[in-house]
Amino acid sequence: MNKIITGLLAIIILGATSLATGCGNEKSANSSTTASSNTADTKTKETAPAPKDDSIKEGMYKVGTDIQPGEYVVTSDTSGYVEVTKDSTGSLDSIVMNENIQGRVYVTIASGQYFTTKNAKTYPADKAPKVTPTDNKLSSGQYKVGVDIQPGEYKVRSSNGGYVEVSKSSKHGMGDIVSNDNFTGDKYITIAAGQYITIRNGDILLK
Repeated sequence: MNKIITGLLAIIILGATSLATGCGNEKSANSSTTASSNTADTKTKETAPAPKDDSIKEGMYKVGTDIQPGEYVVTSDTSGYVEVTKDSTGSLDSIVMNENIQGRVYVTIASGQYFTTKNAKTYPADKAPKVTPTDNKLSSGQYKVGVDIQPGEYKVRSSNGGYVEVSKSSKHGMGDIVSNDNFTGDKYITIAAGQYITIRNGDILLK
């Protein structure tokens, strides 16, 4: 009788040992799989390519030699500056246009001119970052109608000394201005496809 009981105890102990060993192996396998997965995720994150930046760094460029003629978008989050001149003399008479940038501005440049930017990024117009409205409005900057904003009538708003301008091109000549106004409070403005609307110290309220 004692031999039978002893034998049964031996079988029970052996079975329990096997079960514990099996669970241990399973946990080890799961841990190994998790570790491998984490390693793979880490490698994926480490090898992800950086976003491509198509911007042209600040500086002075001769159009047709250093930079191609055409339309560009110049952006700045700080006190940026853009200037186009007809020569490299540095004289005031040579300035075709110049502007302190609020947000973004479109500029068209021609062969033989000189293009200068400071504290700003420049993009070919077709590669410029897309405009993203905030709280259903566009803040200070210049926007191309039909590209950044749809044609139509809009309300513009400024709490203190705003400026709004509609122009027919991005050459920034006096003859390009369709309308402009210094205003405080609310004002309505109608814009058409192909025009440019500039707002400073204010917002364009979107429909």
